[in-house]
Amino acid sequence: MGQDESIRIVHEDVLAFVRARAFRAPRPGQWNADQVLAHLVAIDRMIAAAAAELLSGGIPVVDNRPAQSVAYLNAIVAAAGGRDDLLQTLDQAGREVALLADQLEDTHRGTNVPTIVVDAGAVRVQQPRPFSVLLEPGHVVSHLEQLAGLAERS
Repeated sequence: MGQDESIRIVHEDVLAFVRARAFRAPRPGQWNADQVLAHLVAIDRMIAAAAAELLSGGIPVVDNRPAQSVAYLNAIVAAAGGRDDLLQTLDQAGREVALLADQLEDTHRGTNVPTIVVDAGAVRVQQPRPFSVLLEPGHVVSHLEQLAGLAERS
């Protein structure tokens, strides 16, 4: 299985998981299930824009801070209008990433791009990283685990 196929599969896993479950409210200060999904949409949009910039000959700057903004996450949720439409938005964003990733050459994938990753208010990465790292499924998998923690128990 190629890296681009793993992008598709992990998104399908998230969509299937969310469609099959109800979710409880999070602990104070944590994201709810819709905000987690919106975060994944925002990250997919960030990665798609960066891939498009690479394909156009540029060097993107990748910064996940907007995808941490509760105001932005809530705007994505509100614009979707409901969980089903939010899932459709996530599906489309994931397909866009996969379609752009399919077009990347090894030179694009190996290009070091300035990257800033913030998690829980702490800077985790602030250095150039190969673009291929952004296409790995680990980030989506970690949020699938987060969603599992919010799922109501039967």
